[in-house]
Amino acid sequence: MANLLDEMGKSDLAIVHYEKSLSLNPTYAAGFHNYAVTAHRNGNLKLARKCYIKSLEFDNSSSLTHRNYGLLLLKFDQISEVFYHFNFAIDVAQQFEKDLEMVDSLQKLKVQLCQANSVLIFFYLFFFCLSLLCNMTLLYAVLFLFYIFL
Repeated sequence: MANLLDEMGKSDLAIVHYEKSLSLNPTYAAGFHNYAVTAHRNGNLKLARKCYIKSLEFDNSSSLTHRNYGLLLLKFDQISEVFYHFNFAIDVAQQFEKDLEMVDSLQKLKVQLCQANSVLIFFYLFFFCLSLLCNMTLLYAVLFLFYIFL
């Protein structure tokens, strides 16, 4: 019922139904996953995170939950955890030969994250060297400009 309400755009009612459902069956991993997806979609990232963690606590073998939790962690800039969950999702999906399209998209996303991470490391090293060569006021100005343009 909650999934249907969420698909109809009635997220508030869906949340009420998720909470009721999970109070009746507090170890239902798929229920926590669906609740997390709804919370994530509606911008309630803390609740989504809590629900993804609960879902994985009860069923750690869901490639979809690992993938979605990894996507949420991207918003928190927790790149190493993102890689862990994406790798786990890829391994599980490949092992059971289900959803090979998801495996392909996750592998492509991992490559993009690696490239982006390399660029960030370069800029951090650049600013560190700059701070050694220049006074700190100039460094703060450069960091401020870097922040504005990102």
